[in-house]
Amino acid sequence: MATSPAPTLTCAQCGYTNEAERVYCHNCGTKLDRSLLPKADQKKAESLDDTRKRVKKMTRPAGSGPIADLKTGANVLIYAAIAAALFDICRTPDNVPEKPKDVERIVGSDLMEALESPQPRRLIFTENDANSHLGSKKKVEGWMPGIEFRRAFVQFEPGVVRIGIEQSVFGYSIYSTIDEQIGVTDGKLWSKQTGGHFGRLGIHPLLMEYASVAFSKLWTALKREHDQMNRMQSVTVEKGKITLITKPAGKP
Repeated sequence: MATSPAPTLTCAQCGYTNEAERVYCHNCGTKLDRSLLPKADQKKAESLDDTRKRVKKMTRPAGSGPIADLKTGANVLIYAAIAAALFDICRTPDNVPEKPKDVERIVGSDLMEALESPQPRRLIFTENDANSHLGSKKKVEGWMPGIEFRRAFVQFEPGVVRIGIEQSVFGYSIYSTIDEQIGVTDGKLWSKQTGGHFGRLGIHPLLMEYASVAFSKLWTALKREHDQMNRMQSVTVEKGKITLITKPAGKP
């Protein structure tokens, strides 16, 4: 580290440069003006001031202050919220139905038989019935590369059908669900998205309209079932079951 040069005194009479401790010029003997030397107290004060500035610069660098602190705090909150959201997305939702072990009822056959009847038919399907049927949908492609479809499942809540998919990302299961309120009015089947989840992260219905792209491949695979539901004259969803009343065969 470079040191500052020692102070000197220049003789006003002959111009000789003398050491700071001299009172008389070493060359001509003229008394030197020692008031030209820097005062020790002033030098000390300047040194303390420089130290304070250096410490302040280290602890509060350029661009810092109340506004910068607010921005930093906001960034911390944003990153914390993103981390929490990603954590919830990776968690398994509550009450995900297990894969049915036994197929107790052939849903597709019952539907086809009822739809061919000249009289309205009443059908009641449980969650296990529906999930056994969905278990046959094994060739659904993942909605984006690197994601493998594992299964679809359904849950029945009062007035709402919750459709879910289990997908694999590097061998780890990720769950997505979408809630559909369904019914029949004036002979027309209607549905309305009421929300959904990615893992345990709840998605607002308005956002779910855009996030439903994750289910696009499943909707394609369920086109036949969707067309069959359009031939119902009544749909009632209760806890754990759905009740369908078909239109007579040939009636639009």
